[in-house]
Formats: sequence, C-alpha cells, structure tokens
Amino acid sequence: MSHTGYYPCESAVISELIDIFDGLNANNCKSGDLDAVLAYILGSTQASEMGCYIEYFSGYHKALEPYKQMIWVWIMQGVILLRVSLPTVEADIRNIINTLSTFGQTDHTLGGVTSRTFISLIDQPKAVKINDVPYYWLPFVVEAWDKG
Repeated sequence: MSHTGYYPCESAVISELIDIFDGLNANNCKSGDLDAVLAYILGSTQASEMGCYIEYFSGYHKALEPYKQMIWVWIMQGVILLRVSLPTVEADIRNIINTLSTFGQTDHTLGGVTSRTFISLIDQPKAVKINDVPYYWLPFVVEAWDKG
C-alpha cells in the first residue's frame, strides 16, 4: 500500500478542525499562511472570534504497533487563536480545550486518509495581543499516521 503523503493528511486535519469547531471555516483555519489567518480574523466584517493555523513540524518513517510494516508519521503544530471576551474567557478556553480533545474521536482515520490521527499535545494557553486586540494563543500538536 502506498502512503498518502503529507498534504492530504494536512488537508484532512484542517477539515476535521473546521468540523468540530463552530467558529472555524476555510477563511480562518489554514496552513502555510499565518498572515492570511490574522488578516481575516482582525479585518473580517464578521469580527471572527477564532482562528486556527497548522504547519508542518516533522515527519519520520518508523515501524509502530500494531502495524507490521513501516509507516509515515506526520507531526503538525497548530495554534488556536481566541479573542478575549471577558468575563467568559476562562469558560471559552476550557470549552476549546474540551472540544480539541475530541479531535479524531468519531473517525480517527479522517475519512480513510490516515491510519490514525490524534492530538498528542495541548499546551498552556498564552495571553497575547495582536494589533492591540487581546487574544489567547492555544498551541497543540497533531500526529497523523500515514497508511503505509
């Protein structure tokens, strides 16, 4: 079986993120162009409260259980941006972390694109300002095990 390759896995990850988060869409959840995500969430007429960015971090070819052959493992770093809206910011961040932890639970193969995909790390949220607008920056890591 030939492997899928990185870009189809990345596209499937972005589609899954858009599916599980009500506030994400193709304009504010992207890979490869953080400036486009920031421009959309800061300049959008809808005043987007969220954004998401994914980028390639690393990949390796390794034999992992339960597979009897070598597989590709693609590691992607991501970040969710959440506009601060006091006094609900703590509850909002908790909801995002809870939702992010459900990633891949209904279909860990992301429609058959991967053998297994999961969130391997959710980091601490960090308060940031983007053009003087307060946001929380929530880093996470996704692992996608390619099919062969």
